[in-house]
Amino acid sequence: MTGLDLIKSYNQNDLEWSMNQFIDDFKADTHAFYEKISLEPNLIEITKEETIQVTVLVALTDYLLQINNLFVPSWVRSKLFQLEEPLFVSRSYDDADHIRLLYQTPAPFRARNIFVKREGMDRI
Repeated sequence: MTGLDLIKSYNQNDLEWSMNQFIDDFKADTHAFYEKISLEPNLIEITKEETIQVTVLVALTDYLLQINNLFVPSWVRSKLFQLEEPLFVSRSYDDADHIRLLYQTPAPFRARNIFVKREGMDRI
């Protein structure tokens, strides 16, 4: 199982649930998780339908590895994992939240045009 296969295994209908489960599993066994993430995938394996969720989870992977002082594999920073349109990961943002998120979102998400509340990742 490559790192991308691992990420795709979290591809559920509810993006926030997928992110929370991903964080929980990362925290439960960081070493085993990191070994799988480190395996270089065939990047052609991602379909158009999977792009948004996989890109969000790749950004989360980048973020988790950075805050845990782990090396970020080069495939995680591939240009394939950048969204053309901004994505605000929550169902309850208003215009003021959008503006605030433009500045408060962690860099691994912002670089991919994804905007999240840092507090939303309390499980980290």
